[in-house]
Amino acid sequence: MFSLWLGAYDQGLAYAGLALGTYLTLRVLKFPDLTVDGSFALGGGTAAMLISRGTPVPWALGLAVLFGCLAGLVTGLIHTRLGVNDLFAGILTTTGLYSITLRLMGRSSIPLPETPAGIQVLPDLGLGLDGRWAVGLTLAMLGLILVISLLLATDVGLALRALGDNPAMARANGINQRRGLTMGIAAANGLVALTGALVALYQGFADVTLGIGSLILGLGMVIIGDSVLRPRSEPWALLAVGTPPLQAAMKVAPQTTPVIFCCCSNPWGAGAGTPPGGVGQHRPNVVGTIGTNPVGKELDLARQIDPELRTVGLIFNPGEPNSEYEAKVLKQEAAQKQVDAFVKIGDYATIQGFGSIAKVGLEKKIPVYSVDADDIATCPAAWPRSACPTSTTVMPQANWQCGCSRANLPPRGPSSPSPKPRCS
Repeated sequence: MFSLWLGAYDQGLAYAGLALGTYLTLRVLKFPDLTVDGSFALGGGTAAMLISRGTPVPWALGLAVLFGCLAGLVTGLIHTRLGVNDLFAGILTTTGLYSITLRLMGRSSIPLPETPAGIQVLPDLGLGLDGRWAVGLTLAMLGLILVISLLLATDVGLALRALGDNPAMARANGINQRRGLTMGIAAANGLVALTGALVALYQGFADVTLGIGSLILGLGMVIIGDSVLRPRSEPWALLAVGTPPLQAAMKVAPQTTPVIFCCCSNPWGAGAGTPPGGVGQHRPNVVGTIGTNPVGKELDLARQIDPELRTVGLIFNPGEPNSEYEAKVLKQEAAQKQVDAFVKIGDYATIQGFGSIAKVGLEKKIPVYSVDADDIATCPAAWPRSACPTSTTVMPQANWQCGCSRANLPPRGPSSPSPKPRCS
């Protein structure tokens, strides 16, 4: 009876990589990848063909992973470059992989009667060959879990997670959606192909139909894992400071958990309720304060500093409802035909990139106006105050502060330049 449970444990570990690959595409990237069935059989067939011809097992496993990554790469390119639907892209690839796998194997089935040398040297724990497989597969799966955890904690992993959670904001923050999605699909199918190779080694043969039903099996494992590992305790309340945290809270917070927000000028855009005059009902568990930047007054101040200012260019992050709302309000203040000044809407992306914005203003001799108090330190930190060519206007709450005044700008027309505004 124990041997039956031990065999089930070994087989479950052999298929664990399939769950990791399915999790990466469906949960992280939010991409329904149907390439799994084809890449699973491709990995098993590739490893079996190479091992039967005398290739060392590590090399066979590495080539199986490489071929699986290439299969995922094809799916990603079909979807991102050719514009094919995600489901159809996976169907096209997995259909073609059946013929490719059969061609690589040379026949429909390849037996692998010998146990790999790496398994034979492992301790059996008094359980025979199944014990050795249990030790080897446990170490392999722990290594894969560690690699995936480290990957998702790096900048690349955070970019992949951002692409799955909020593609618009990810693109606005400079993440290449095509490249990131293609890379993630390739990595996931590499894991699936490795799983196919391990399953072929464990069961002692590889078949061209080895991958049929792999997607359903992977989905089942992901669903069971989510149910078992889901946190049982709920927070008493969630505090969201800014729009992106509020958007995240709206996705995960149950209806019974209070959500408190601040520093958000467009909470209804983040899903916290309905706009004034809108149709719908406000969520009863959400409360907070709206902090809209006085963009209209900022534009008035820009005109006061430069009376000849007629049009402005907006710099904002379209992935944040705050930015879209404030940009809409600002567009109502003036018509735009050409860029005479940059007005920066306060959001996370433009705050972090204000140094680059000010640098463009320096090169193009274009004034820059901002609503963030911290931006005032960026200009004098980059250039001497006397040589700073941009105009950074800072307006915390309703107060106006003028900093980094406009200087060294060429006069407009034959008239002499007007004196620089004083900071009070």
